[in-house]
Amino acid sequence: GVTSASVPPPVPIRGVAPSHQAKYTSGEGGSFSCFRGGGAVLQIAAVNDDFCDCEDGSDEPGTGACAGQQETLFYCPNEQSDASYVYASRVNDGVCDCCDGSDEWRAGQSLPAGQQRLWPHPVCPNTCAQEGKDLRRERDQLQADLRSGIRQRQALIEAARSEKLQSNDELQKLRADMPILEDRVVEAKDAVEAARRALEERQILDLATQMAESHDFDQDAEAAAEEPAPAAVAEESWLSTDSGFPGGAPVVPADMEAAFAASVARSTSAAPDAEGEAPLVADAPKAEGAVISEYTKWMDGAEKVLDSVAEASNPDAAETDGSPADAPATATTEQRDESEDIGFFGQLRALWEKARSWVFGRGASPDERAVDSAEEALKAVEKKVKAGRQRQEELERKVATAEDEEQLAYSGLEGRCISKKQAEYKYEACFFKNAKQDHTSIGTWKGWEAPGVAVFDGGQYCPGGPDRSFKVRFRCGPTEELLEITEPSRCAYEAELRHPAACTKVLLKALEERGPRHPRDEL
Repeated sequence: GVTSASVPPPVPIRGVAPSHQAKYTSGEGGSFSCFRGGGAVLQIAAVNDDFCDCEDGSDEPGTGACAGQQETLFYCPNEQSDASYVYASRVNDGVCDCCDGSDEWRAGQSLPAGQQRLWPHPVCPNTCAQEGKDLRRERDQLQADLRSGIRQRQALIEAARSEKLQSNDELQKLRADMPILEDRVVEAKDAVEAARRALEERQILDLATQMAESHDFDQDAEAAAEEPAPAAVAEESWLSTDSGFPGGAPVVPADMEAAFAASVARSTSAAPDAEGEAPLVADAPKAEGAVISEYTKWMDGAEKVLDSVAEASNPDAAETDGSPADAPATATTEQRDESEDIGFFGQLRALWEKARSWVFGRGASPDERAVDSAEEALKAVEKKVKAGRQRQEELERKVATAEDEEQLAYSGLEGRCISKKQAEYKYEACFFKNAKQDHTSIGTWKGWEAPGVAVFDGGQYCPGGPDRSFKVRFRCGPTEELLEITEPSRCAYEAELRHPAACTKVLLKALEERGPRHPRDEL
């Protein structure tokens, strides 16, 4: 049995790291207290007696008696290599886990008389020298990559700070320029209004002038209508002969003008016609608003008169169309006479086209071009103001970025997308905007869940599950690379991303001051 007079053994406790030996040897009277589970007090002889007394297995660090728990681990000294821990359940299990073979310590022990081994315990060869050499070479490479990444990270931070200062300078200049641009918008609007007023005044003046000219034309037509026989006889003979002229003789342009003027005068008479329709045009109104309306009526009437005169000047055109044999013998004379009349009809047609362009905006007068130029200038300065405001908002976001190095190191990712093709899908993370699986949204930027852990959420709805999300864990690496994408739960995607921003001095220090390796550790 174990007595209270027992004293701590002079040798280290098997399976306990040197830094933890005092936990087992500092008890009063050679006692030992379980680390957890109520802290039961045991005699030191109960440690490593192959019987599990403590709930946390702390009394059996050098045996597999407390297998199944992961709190108490077996310590491998591994001289010439890295010390390590293995699960206590692997102690004396017949498999060499420590490079020095210390986990199979029973292999070199003899059993008491009459006791047999339950399974063979091989004597483990000591491979620590070669393992240590390989680990140091790998660690040296990792340290070199880490130092390179730290330098790149520092460069990213300095670039972000410099860009932030430049953004602040640009923002201050933009804030000073924006009021000037806004004043230019007001000036441009005033210029447009002035150009439009000038155009409107010019149009009214031109229309008034044309109305006066048309009024004079009506008076001339009335005077011509009152003349005796020549005009009336010429008109009657012209309409009653195949050639369009009395007795086959050509009508002089003056007679033609008089006859046409009489027709125009009758068509535009102030008295209602036989069907009771109002006259096509009245005398020039005095109000500006009525000018355009009445002038439009005159133009409509003028076009009808031109068409009717054209038909009257060649009454047999419809009958002879397509029948060359029926054409009159005096065709040459008619063509010559018609050419003499082109001047009169052409002038009236030109007047009609000009008036129509004034009303309906055909052509571009200097005043119209002035309006177009003013409107283009207004659009240009409004475009500058809009772009300036957008740029101001963007700069304010950049300037508001905290000076924390963690955020500055990753700020260079803004506006950039990193993608990876995996299986049939292309995954893409665009910082700090959104993430996609091909064309399917798997989240918009939410923020940093922890240092080096970016989260995109609120993606497209997932049938039978939540909205899609994407979590990116950054790992130290000299170059950017999106690693394997996984889906730990339905429509919740995760990936690791190598990036220099994740290379920190803390990682380098941990690598340089490396303690014993744990079962789940990676180099």
